Amino acid sequence: MRFEIYFQVNEEIKINPEEVGPLSYIAGYVLQSLYKKSKNSPHWNSPRSLELQGLLKSVKLEDTEQDEYIHSLSRGGLWAPTENIKGIAESAEISFRRHLLNSKAVTSSIPVDKIVDEILMQPVVLSLWENIIVSLDFDVSSECNKLALENFVKLYVRVRSFSHAKDIVSQYKLKAKQSKTKALRKQLKKQSEK
Repeated sequence: MRFEIYFQVNEEIKINPEEVGPLSYIAGYVLQSLYKKSKNSPHWNSPRSLELQGLLKSVKLEDTEQDEYIHSLSRGGLWAPTENIKGIAESAEISFRRHLLNSKAVTSSIPVDKIVDEILMQPVVLSLWENIIVSLDFDVSSECNKLALENFVKLYVRVRSFSHAKDIVSQYKLKAKQSKTKALRKQLKKQSEK
């Protein structure tokens, strides 16, 4: 009996310098969305909600000029994330890309829950999140601490999944448009005009 073992060589996935700006933009969008959702909830004035809102505000840079990409796009409403949140977003992006490379059924299903669980178990992510919590000037309950990180990662992966799906659809539409030929009569007319 013969056993064949296939090893898939994973090239190291890196974030290019030109991708850091858009990554920061997505992280800021996720933070802003979580904050708005907390603010618009019926329990927005509860102690837990206020704790979450304070936590989310603390990971936002007050001055968007510190993030050149967001500053160039913003008209005053975009959130610029801190370096720790950018680090978490980078780790999430690398995990997301790794799953896309290793999965064969990417176009039909992206394993969002599996990706989120993997990200939440990474020591780098936990360390960066702990840096955020330690730097706060108020106490955060362990429940709020865990939920905020989990919600950030879930929404980030969800946004990236939708973005990836949109990219795939755009590619297929572009290919279909390029392969689509005009009627024979129109082609002959164009050739005769030359």
